[in-house]
Amino acid sequence: MQACCGPCFQVDRYKQLLLKQRDIMIALTARLNERDEQIMALQVRLCVHAHERVDMHVCTRVLVP
Repeated sequence: MQACCGPCFQVDRYKQLLLKQRDIMIALTARLNERDEQIMALQVRLCVHAHERVDMHVCTRVLVP
C-alpha cells in the first residue's frame, strides 16, 4: 500500500475543506431560519399589540366624550 502524497493529498485535503464548508453553511442556514422564525413571531406580537392600542384608543374616544 502506497502512502498518499502530492496531488492525492491535495485532493483529500480539498474534500475535507469542502465538507467542513458544507457543514458550516448548513449550520448557518439553520441559524438564519431560527432567526427568521423569531422575527416573524415578534412581528405578529407587534401587530397584535398595535391593534390592541388602536382598539383601546377607539374605545376611550367612544366612552369618554
